[in-house]
Amino acid sequence: MATTDDPSGIRRRSVLGMEVASILLLLLTSLTGLLLLVLRATPAMGVLLAIHLGVVLGLFLTLPCGKFVHAVYRFAVVVRCRLESRRGGPVVIPEASAASGGKRLAPRTAHRSSPITLDGP
Repeated sequence: MATTDDPSGIRRRSVLGMEVASILLLLLTSLTGLLLLVLRATPAMGVLLAIHLGVVLGLFLTLPCGKFVHAVYRFAVVVRCRLESRRGGPVVIPEASAASGGKRLAPRTAHRSSPITLDGP
């Protein structure tokens, strides 16, 4: 879990709360999904399906606010770098203040000796 340097502790509680909420929503999504699988032939399936879909909706609504959105951002950066390297342009690594400790990262260029192919070597 992440911690921050906020002396009042307000931000730390906020970050911690969102992380716990994300983990609990993942747990609830898996539990209600498994219950749906077990109870699919019973009359309780309709109510359980509504509860499960509500939990999944809550999970999707909180994803942009949590850590899991990092995967989407990282994928976008990898695709952008790949496109720029195919075009022969410079690949600039954006400034990451938290990861680099506030230091500005130097831009770099990508050099490839051969084009990228999906057919193999």
